[in-house]
Amino acid sequence: MKKRKKRTLLKILKDTVKKYKALYTYYFSKEPVSLTKEIIMEYNTTRCGIHHPVLCHAPYTNIFFGYDGKIGVCCYNRTHLIGTYPETSIKAACAGKPLQSLRKKIERVDLLSGCYGCRVQWQEKAYKTVLAKNYDHYSMGSPFPKCMEFELSNRCNLQCVMCSEENSSFIARERLGQEERLKPYDDKFVSELEAFIPHLQSAKFLGGEPFLISIYYKIWDKIIQLNPACEILVQTNGTILNDKIKNLLSSGNFALNISMDSLNKESFEKIRVNADFESTYENLLYFIDFCKKNKRYFGITACFIQQNWKDIPQLINFCNEYQIPITFNRVWSPPKCAIWESSYALIDEILGYYRQQKFPENNEIEKANLQAFTDLVFLLENWKEQMKDLEESEEKNVDTPESELEEQIRDSILEAIKTKNISSKRRNEIMQKLNSFFRNSKDIRNTKCFC
Repeated sequence: MKKRKKRTLLKILKDTVKKYKALYTYYFSKEPVSLTKEIIMEYNTTRCGIHHPVLCHAPYTNIFFGYDGKIGVCCYNRTHLIGTYPETSIKAACAGKPLQSLRKKIERVDLLSGCYGCRVQWQEKAYKTVLAKNYDHYSMGSPFPKCMEFELSNRCNLQCVMCSEENSSFIARERLGQEERLKPYDDKFVSELEAFIPHLQSAKFLGGEPFLISIYYKIWDKIIQLNPACEILVQTNGTILNDKIKNLLSSGNFALNISMDSLNKESFEKIRVNADFESTYENLLYFIDFCKKNKRYFGITACFIQQNWKDIPQLINFCNEYQIPITFNRVWSPPKCAIWESSYALIDEILGYYRQQKFPENNEIEKANLQAFTDLVFLLENWKEQMKDLEESEEKNVDTPESELEEQIRDSILEAIKTKNISSKRRNEIMQKLNSFFRNSKDIRNTKCFC
């Protein structure tokens, strides 16, 4: 019983360090966060084109519009805002000091301002999946953004196991009684976009589920009217298809990415809760056929999680059969889904299974899909070593007195929350909950979270 309790304390300590240090110490550190020259050189050899003056083109070519009016430069960087709509107009965001500041940091390879997601992928040498690569083919130098990304609403018809109320109105309604997060975007926002749409090469629409978000239809109409050559890329869960959408796809330069995590009915419906596999698969085939006939881009994006790792080879074979590129999303949370923080035994099992898989490489798409799979194997090998070290460390500390483990947890939290961005009131609340947790945890085995 005591060892089990101590192991639980050790897990809490590990989760605490991850949660608070990742969310606070990293983002608000005053020290530059950079990469080695070796990593930069290796990464540059994998990029399209010959010369790239900066590590990431996003601050020079892209604008991201997120929930609650937040304006940034990409959908990964949620902490360095260049404005907040409607207080900041789109024009002001594109010419303001926050954007200039971020550009200077990128030029110095100082990744302090919210580039955590890409930084981890660079350090893990998962170069193919680094989000920054998506912006390499946009040339720099124009006063207007070449690409815009829209995540204006979380309206969605699904409650996927790896999702949250942040990105699904269905989950938000079930858990919190909240409705769609569309404010403050309105017709005035659509009007402001008119000056920028003629200069766009691409516009990407995220969700929620884009085909359920009403304001997107207004923006799509504007793009079709003002810049019909602009690629309109929609990231959809594939569950929504009707005559209105079919007519819309034919009238604009639409490209599609379908979120498809498994072709196994049971796995698919357990992951994409509320989705029907048969109808979604039928829609998938329609979208593939449409894009092939009209020479539009079509891709599949799969979340790589504990619930579907056995189904990944089948997905790759499907993509090779239909000559479709596949992209794997790394899922950071929740723990019940994320593979990178699961266990040494599970990661070792996945690796053993994947090393037995063979895929063709007869053309560029098959080679790219093989590389995407190879990157997964490389990541798993990396995570396996990290998990081995972590579990060995935990084993050594099983005999550590409980009072010492509790003190380590307190120290970890105190260190992580020493930032100006957390109020003293919030700090006190965190520590009060932590102390209450230790006082009341007679059966600590069933405790999952304490703040």
